[in-house]
Amino acid sequence: MHNRFMAMLLAAVMLCLPVRPLRTAAETVSDAAPVVTADSSEPAAAVTAEPYHDYYKRYADAPRPDVSVLVPGKAYLTAEADTPDEIRIGSCGSEYGTEDRDDVLCFLAMDGVLTYQVDVPETGVYCLEMCYLPIPSELDQIEFSLAIDGEIPYATASRAVLTKVFVDDGAFSLDAHGNQVRPA
Repeated sequence: MHNRFMAMLLAAVMLCLPVRPLRTAAETVSDAAPVVTADSSEPAAAVTAEPYHDYYKRYADAPRPDVSVLVPGKAYLTAEADTPDEIRIGSCGSEYGTEDRDDVLCFLAMDGVLTYQVDVPETGVYCLEMCYLPIPSELDQIEFSLAIDGEIPYATASRAVLTKVFVDDGAFSLDAHGNQVRPA
């Protein structure tokens, strides 16, 4: 079952994923920056990456630079989806009951791939922070995979999950027998 997601939009949620140390300038084969791909269509079973524990242990002593690298959701290099018109840059929010944000990525497709070029100033372990607004649906979470330089760095990066927060639409009511009825 596929999940819809709207990435890099509204409500700051921290998703800390250590990113393998990237090549230093001396190790870089070309001038191209690392490419990060968020893919909601790759089946998790097809990925054979190492466990997160092994990956993290390998980089446990790597530096953790005190650097922020901002990559706006709208700054993708390529976008693929079954319905390309469901990936756009624009205003989103009010149709979902929150304040509109302008000039953001609105990803409404069921499946798709977004590719970003990320220039990281120094080798190290980084955290990834995503701001997003989940759109209304029957699904209780948003699933995607994360690849760096075209590779899934560790197994759980193939099935990253962003949870949704649900809010009751009103108070509990009582039925004819005095039982509580949960609101929408």
